[in-house]
Amino acid sequence: MTNNLGKDPSATKPAFATNEGLRQLLRRLSATPGAWRQDPEARALSEYVTERYARLCRKWGRDPGEAAVAAFHAMQGDYILGSGKPWGVVTVAVRAALIAETMSERLLISPERARQEDVSVFARPVRAGGHEEFLYDVVALAPWDQEPASPLVSQAQAVAVRFLVALRWEPGSALTAVEYVFARFIAAANIDRAYRYLRMDETGPTLLDMPKPKWRELVRLMIGSSGEEGVPGKRGLFARIVIELEGGASQLETIYELLRDDQLIIALHELLPEA
Repeated sequence: MTNNLGKDPSATKPAFATNEGLRQLLRRLSATPGAWRQDPEARALSEYVTERYARLCRKWGRDPGEAAVAAFHAMQGDYILGSGKPWGVVTVAVRAALIAETMSERLLISPERARQEDVSVFARPVRAGGHEEFLYDVVALAPWDQEPASPLVSQAQAVAVRFLVALRWEPGSALTAVEYVFARFIAAANIDRAYRYLRMDETGPTLLDMPKPKWRELVRLMIGSSGEEGVPGKRGLFARIVIELEGGASQLETIYELLRDDQLIIALHELLPEA
């Protein structure tokens, strides 16, 4: 007899594989003491998470159990219940945790330090046979033709790349810029921290053959700023894209909306890397 617990009769995937299904399950589990240990659907969710992020774990060389633990911690926060894309929140948290664990091992530091500090300026400990590996190999995302772990992350990156290409960026440069900045932004898990890291970064501008001042401006336009007392924050390109997509806009509609921003168009066009 097949166990259909937690599954939508009209689908092959469990009900919690959808954003609304996950939200409903998390509400029930959080409202019932001991549910995470005893509820069969909680076990099914753990198994599903392990399978869902298996490819991401292989990419970073991590055990799938680490993804399950990171996902579990992400699911405990109340903020996930109010998110329009709870699976997107989980994916970002899992990716950040895997990156931090990988970089902590590579640099022989704690995962907390890898997540909170600018590790791009750290000298990597010398290991036999490891001297030819560069930091970009650590932080770059998977190749563009691979299936990403999160549909929302995939769409946001795809729109950002296509938008830059529409502004006459060379596709390879657009892809490199988006992947590199996006990966560091996720690892930092904070706008201000990501900007501090990236503005001092040496690898990104080298990959794009871009002067430091242009690189810092590109980073500012992509991730925005959180603002401070008396100074309002400003949404970066990534945040604007995600908001449009979460609001139901298609990728093409999102690009058209961005193309209405003359200031953004001029700023990004002036940052075109040298051919």
